[in-house]
Amino acid sequence: MPDYFTYGETHEITISYIRPTSCYAFNDIYYLKENNTRTVAVISSVYDNQTNCSEIQQEVNTTFTVEAIQEENYIFNFWQGEDSNGNDMYLTIEVPVEQ
Repeated sequence: MPDYFTYGETHEITISYIRPTSCYAFNDIYYLKENNTRTVAVISSVYDNQTNCSEIQQEVNTTFTVEAIQEENYIFNFWQGEDSNGNDMYLTIEVPVEQ
């Protein structure tokens, strides 16, 4: 994540996720805007009909862009998975906007 966004500019953000087996493939990025908060998660496709899936625990990077069109700080909630009770867990990062 950048230390700050410059107002009016587009910024590229790289996120990492774990591909647990060879039967998982990147599908899309879930990106929900609510005021100045952005919720982000990787959406994977799982090929359940494959019988030869191997455990790989591969770290994969993907990118998305954000155009800084507001002057307020951006708050990103990156989905990390679920806790033992099934509650969603997030890594929250606040990025200030400079002129």
